[in-house]
Amino acid sequence: YDEIESKFDRISYSKGGSVIRMFRHILTESVFKKGMMNYLSANSFQNGSPDKLFRAFDSVVAEDAAKTEPKVKLPAGVDFATVARSWTEQAGVPLVHAKRDYANK
Repeated sequence: YDEIESKFDRISYSKGGSVIRMFRHILTESVFKKGMMNYLSANSFQNGSPDKLFRAFDSVVAEDAAKTEPKVKLPAGVDFATVARSWTEQAGVPLVHAKRDYANK
């Protein structure tokens, strides 16, 4: 019991909701909803997993990328699963580092 309790602290429980909100913001509301619906439909009455969730979002992001005006802007050659794993597989909470460059506008 002590071992399990030591693995799940306050950060562990709040991180899930925070990461899902980050997914929603990077994907846009409509892409997020479609990906989540695909994930829930494909996994009803089954076990879910992070990889299944990432694949569901990846397929919707790929559909979006094929449009003339895609809503989701990921770096070239990077899929959503790669971005998501960088947030979910690191210890603690995800951090974003930004540097403002006033010279280049």
